[in-house]
Amino acid sequence: MKKLIMVVDDDPDVVKVLKKMLMRQGYLVLGNTNPTAVINLVNAIKVDLFIVDVMMPDIDGIQLCENLRANTISNKAPIVMFSAYANDTVHKKALAAGGTTFLSKSEMSGTLLTTVNHLLDAEQTKCAC
Repeated sequence: MKKLIMVVDDDPDVVKVLKKMLMRQGYLVLGNTNPTAVINLVNAIKVDLFIVDVMMPDIDGIQLCENLRANTISNKAPIVMFSAYANDTVHKKALAAGGTTFLSKSEMSGTLLTTVNHLLDAEQTKCAC
């Protein structure tokens, strides 16, 4: 069964690029530019992994991550947090909010697929125990 990944970024071009990259690897991918819509969607669909931009207007990625962790439907899914502003403070806030891992946007193209594959394999191994 294909894994479902939700990509959340306020930039539709980033969502489009990440969706295309992940779909080429065989994943089902939903993209969203509205964190509030994502909070509502997780009650209707089971997402296996989230990829969330930290810097977004209104509800930022930190708040979205906290909401996902507080929801019993989404609280166990890995969350890859990313940002163009990849300093230690942003990194620490992302992980403290419940992010599983953090990537800077500059390293996304080289590291994202490896990270996603690793996290989803780890989740599958946990479920098989």
